[in-house]
Amino acid sequence: MRFLLLLAALPLLSAELRVMTFNVRYPNPSDGPDIWDNRRELLVETIRESALDVLGTQELFYLQGQYIAEKLPEYAWFGLSRRGNKEDEHMGVFYKKSRLRVEDSGNFWLSETPQVPGSISWNMSLPRMVTWAVFADLQTQRRFTYYNTHFAHRGQQDEPARIESAKLIAARIGLASPFILTGDFNAPPTSEAYRILTATLTDAKSAAAATSGPEGTFHGFKGTVGPARIDWILFRAPQWKVKRVDALTKNRAGRYPSDHLPVLAVFDTGTEPEFDLLVKGGTVIDPKNRINAIRDVAITGKTIAAVAENIPREKAKRVVDASDLYVVPGLIDMHTHVYTGSNGLVLAGGDSSVPADMHNFRAGVTTVLDAGSSGWKNFPDFRDRLIRSAGTRILAFLNIAGGGMGPANE
Repeated sequence: MRFLLLLAALPLLSAELRVMTFNVRYPNPSDGPDIWDNRRELLVETIRESALDVLGTQELFYLQGQYIAEKLPEYAWFGLSRRGNKEDEHMGVFYKKSRLRVEDSGNFWLSETPQVPGSISWNMSLPRMVTWAVFADLQTQRRFTYYNTHFAHRGQQDEPARIESAKLIAARIGLASPFILTGDFNAPPTSEAYRILTATLTDAKSAAAATSGPEGTFHGFKGTVGPARIDWILFRAPQWKVKRVDALTKNRAGRYPSDHLPVLAVFDTGTEPEFDLLVKGGTVIDPKNRINAIRDVAITGKTIAAVAENIPREKAKRVVDASDLYVVPGLIDMHTHVYTGSNGLVLAGGDSSVPADMHNFRAGVTTVLDAGSSGWKNFPDFRDRLIRSAGTRILAFLNIAGGGMGPANE
């Protein structure tokens, strides 16, 4: 048996989440002075300086993803190409390994057959897709869902495809929350695709307390952006706030890391929930309140604020998964006798001894201190036969007498 002792709440940490969408421009050999080899170091530097937790890329080729991961080993990345392999453009997702863990991930295609790799619908010229993940935040112990995408690019000709792609994403995300969508949508905020998605999602830029950089995000390596903001970060998380959104214009002597500006959103996910700590899914043993059942335990400060079934995770700053654990007050019996003697027929100390697990759990006791039932001669038997097999944690003082408190023949 394993136990979780409710002694105090855990320390709480701030919860800033830094998310970027970045069309990195594929390694086109016809890009002249802006070919990949001439800008890759600047691109890595831009990512490093942004101190990202999550990065959604578009137009990423496998060799580019591997280069970024090699230069920034604190990040891992995943995602198939739009062809369903390692060839062509990826919606590669990078994440900081010390902050996030991938709980689940996958890909689907923006088509009438989303599970078919490389599938194309709605008269698009190329496959378009979404790479997604469910992340566990190792800092807050909470989860969020993340999508990254790149919509069809051909002006008015692809407007119906962008509308259908937005409808498909909106249908698939359902009511997921917290949720983040990043991408190059090849459409401005005045578009129908934007209207469809923002019917249930919020544009991080419109919600931001502060913004910087130009409105437009595509500049074709020239540094002078057009009027259209086609790279968006959308989200749904009622308790989150957007501290700032920046369209980054970093360049070196007029050379840019890509033909798009990267867009960075800084979220504050730490708005005050009702509880400091939620211990979820453990078997609660509380004799005083006559509870012996699977319950959630919510703590505020150093006080147990609620014990109930299925307390929502979002109500707490920190969540501990106590599945398959017993959750008890953590009482310690400081003076008891639990050694039954080496012959197993009598209790050392006579009527003063009890089997370790007989009454403890239902009384909220998880630790006992045996006061001299055994001595140095018979302690190995005590240890091997009782201490190691008991559900109760047993600590022992050894008796000065070699046989402890047992009969003389012991």
